[in-house]
Amino acid sequence: MLRLLLGFTLGEIHLANGLDACSGRVEILNGTWRTVCGESWDIDAAAVVCRELQCGRAVIADGQALFGVGTNPVSLSKVTCKGNESSITQCSHQWNENNCPQSNVAGVICSASSIIIIVAVVAVVLIILSALLIIYLVRKRQKQKKNPNLPFKRCS
Repeated sequence: MLRLLLGFTLGEIHLANGLDACSGRVEILNGTWRTVCGESWDIDAAAVVCRELQCGRAVIADGQALFGVGTNPVSLSKVTCKGNESSITQCSHQWNENNCPQSNVAGVICSASSIIIIVAVVAVVLIILSALLIIYLVRKRQKQKKNPNLPFKRCS
């Protein structure tokens, strides 16, 4: 009922400042949106977030404010997950610990993120361009070996 009235519930999470809904700084609702401390943040905690948001597998777990520190205070800290929890609030954690440096904010990139697709496309393009460059250089070298004494044509 609370979710229907407000549109969200206590402990709900979202990712902020990312390229899409499946990458960004982890924020959790605790009265207002607050950040999650990244000091003990690992791939197991990131896996829980990605699963909770239906964003596939965790690819990157960042605890160093990769997606910025944000303006919200840190609310959840000392997060320790096994990786099989269905919600980040089911992991071992502490609420409202104020000793987490703002530079240690948790972030994730999940496999359903368009960042992964962009990186994959760029990698494929670079591989194709590298292969074409190698083919060009090999053919140029072969032509030079076949005709090593070709004089240069001078324009008059």
